[in-house]
Amino acid sequence: METGTGRRIAKALLGCFGATFLIVGIAIAILSRGLFADWITSKKEAIDASEVAYGELKPGSHVTLDVKVTLGAFMKHVESMKKGNSVVSSSATVYYLMPCLEDDAGGTKIAYFLSFAVGNKSSNSKKLNKLDEVFSEWWNDTTGNVARPDEVKATIDGRVAKMNSEELKYLDEYFSKYLKSMDREDYIQPVVIRELWTDGTEQDAKAFMIMCVVTTLLGIVMLFFALRRKRNNGKEAVPSNAPQEQI
Repeated sequence: METGTGRRIAKALLGCFGATFLIVGIAIAILSRGLFADWITSKKEAIDASEVAYGELKPGSHVTLDVKVTLGAFMKHVESMKKGNSVVSSSATVYYLMPCLEDDAGGTKIAYFLSFAVGNKSSNSKKLNKLDEVFSEWWNDTTGNVARPDEVKATIDGRVAKMNSEELKYLDEYFSKYLKSMDREDYIQPVVIRELWTDGTEQDAKAFMIMCVVTTLLGIVMLFFALRRKRNNGKEAVPSNAPQEQI
C-alpha cells in the first residue's frame, strides 16, 4: 500500500472516530442536562421559597419549600422506556399547586400559589397524598371545629425553572376548571420548583459530567489532527535532491 493512500485512510478513520466521540459527548450533555443543572444548583445557597416576594423567584435559584397543604396536582408527566412492545421502565413527575396564605383583618385569604414538581420515586411522593383533601376540609369548614393544617408534611429541596408551554397549558386548564374566579397571571408566577435529583444522584451527575468532558475533548482533538493532517497533505513536498537556489 502506498504511503499516500495509507495516510488518507488514517485521516478518514481519525475524522470518523473524532466525529463519533464529539456526537456522543454532545448527546450525553443533552440527555443529562437536568442532572447537570441540579448539580450546579445544589452548590448554591438555598433560600426559603415562601419568604421570597411574589413574582421574584428567579430561574436557576436553589430553594427549599415546606409543604403543609396543596390544591392537588395540575399535571402528571410520564416517561417510559420500551423494548419492543414491552415497557422496560417508567417514571412520572407530578406537578402540584401549593396555596400561600395571608392573614388580615378580614380573615385568611390565598395570596398566591407556588408550583412544585416531584418524581414518583421521591421520598416525598407519598407524603403529598391527600394534602388537597386536608386543605379543602379546613378551607370549606363553617363550624370552626377543623384546625388549620400547620404541620409540615414534606420539605422540597429544589431548583426554580421556567415553565414550558406544555406545563403552562395544563396550568391554564386547571385554573379554568377549578379556579375560575382567579386570573392565573395574578396568582402564580410561571415557574416551577423542581425537586433536585429526581433523575439521578449527585454521583450520577459527576460520572456523566466526566464522560461528557472526556468524549467531547477526544472528539475535538481527533478532528483537529484529522483536519490538520489534511492541510499538511495539501502542501507539495520538495524532493531532498532538488537543486537549491544559490544566492
